[in-house]
Formats: sequence, structure tokens, C-alpha cells
Amino acid sequence: MLDNSFQSRYDRIPVATYTSTVMPGPQGTPFILMHHHREFEVLLITQGACRLEINREPLEAEQGDIVLIPPYALHSGSILPGRMFSHQCFCFDLALAGDEELTQMLESGCWDTTKKITPGSTGYEVVLDAVQQVYRQSSEQQPGWDLIARGQMSSLLGRLVQSKRIFSGKPNSKDVEFCIRVLQYLESHYAQEITSRDVAQEFSYTQSYFCRLFQENFGMPFQKYLCRFRLARVRLLLCEPETAVIEAAEQVGFHNASYFSRMFREEFGCTPAAFQHKRKSKKMQSEKK
Repeated sequence: MLDNSFQSRYDRIPVATYTSTVMPGPQGTPFILMHHHREFEVLLITQGACRLEINREPLEAEQGDIVLIPPYALHSGSILPGRMFSHQCFCFDLALAGDEELTQMLESGCWDTTKKITPGSTGYEVVLDAVQQVYRQSSEQQPGWDLIARGQMSSLLGRLVQSKRIFSGKPNSKDVEFCIRVLQYLESHYAQEITSRDVAQEFSYTQSYFCRLFQENFGMPFQKYLCRFRLARVRLLLCEPETAVIEAAEQVGFHNASYFSRMFREEFGCTPAAFQHKRKSKKMQSEKK
């Protein structure tokens, strides 16, 4: 999916931060559903380890690693079994760097980036300092934070260029192109009653062939991914306190209230109403500061 939900957290400049901590479980737990977005994303693994896929290429990252995800790169992630996992990340619009060529080349895929920077590698400490500064300034938002964060993001990109961690890209594979086509279709039709047969017909595939390709590339059946896609969308709608839960569910394609509530609880650990109340309380506390 083209996931721009973090844009709702933009303030003075187009940068948004996110952090998560997940308790260990017996099986690998997904923490990023496959998606892509226009912004440049940076992850810092602060505890544990995870397995990522970026443009269908597997990558494992552990504590201390910095992961770079360029614009429009397909990416997903899961936590390794039996290990607690924490990470910090931020997404930002490359326009903040003020370099039109850099922005165009990265967004078009003509340039690519190193996907992982590990402790001890050349220039790691300098890049780590810039990453931590951007995350801290953008999260705490003390007076002048936007000026410091903007400068540190430009410094980060400059360091990546100097250390040759930004370089000429390569054409997308057939698997990546397939995923992008599917996500583009879902972006336009997810609120409708659609099945794998509908998408297969759109692509001129047999249903069985499409379902096999989808399972191989997305790691789950089509209907399960569609449900999670809709849940991600409705979660964004419920961040607005005035939005009615049932109305939000119907907007994204859920027409059975009990099924929607059950799926939401399984995905996010609480009911839709409880989630919305928590977001409303958090927003009120933030406004009082």
C-alpha cells in the first residue's frame, strides 16, 4: 500500500517519528506490513533483531544497525522469534534537503542507497549522531527543533553521498513490479467488494496463478492482506476523534461490525472505540503542555 499515514504527524516541517517495542513471542511477528511511500525512511534498531525485505531483497538487522529505505521502495518487516524488539524511525520529505537533483534521482529510482549501516563501519558514528539528533529533535519539538532537524537531515544525506552509500540504482525486478501493480490497484479499490478473482482478471492472470504469485511475494493470502490493508486505513481515520467508528469501517470496506471489531482487536490489541478514546486522550494531554 502507498502508506502516508505518518503525514498526519507532520508539524512545522514534513518529518514524522515513530517508535515501537514488541514483546518476544514464539513466532516471528510482523511489525511492518508491505507498503511503500514517497518519503525517505530511516530506522535505528535499539534492541533485539528483525528480518526486513526491501524491494524483495531480504535483510536482517540487529541492535545498533541503521536501516535506510529510499522513496517508493517496497518494504516489510518481522521480529525474530523469542526476542524482544525495539526500534526508532523517522520519515521525511527529501525536499527538506534543498537539493532538487538528489530528490529527483532518489524518487525516480535512478539512485539507490546502502540498506544497512552497521556499528564499526566507516562513518557509522557520524551517521548515527545525525540520526539520533533528527529523531530526538523531531520527537521532543523544543523551540528551534525544526531548524536543527532540517540541518541534521541535510548533514545525514551529505554523509551518505560522501561515503558512497548513495549510488546508481538498478531496474526493479519482475516481483517488485508485480507488487507495485497490486498495491496501486488496492489503493484505488480497497473500499470496494473485491476478491482475488477480480484482481487476477484485471491483470489477465488466472486466479490460481495470481494467488500463488501473491502468496510468494506478500507472504500471506490475498484476503488476509486486504483485511490488514483496510485495518491500516481505518486506524488512520480513527485518529480523528469526531469520526464515527462504524462510518470509518464502512469507508474502508468493512460492512460487518462484529467482524470488523474482531479483526481490529486481533491486529491492534484493543477495540476500535478504545483505540479512538486513547488517541483522543493523548491528543488532549499534548495540547495542555
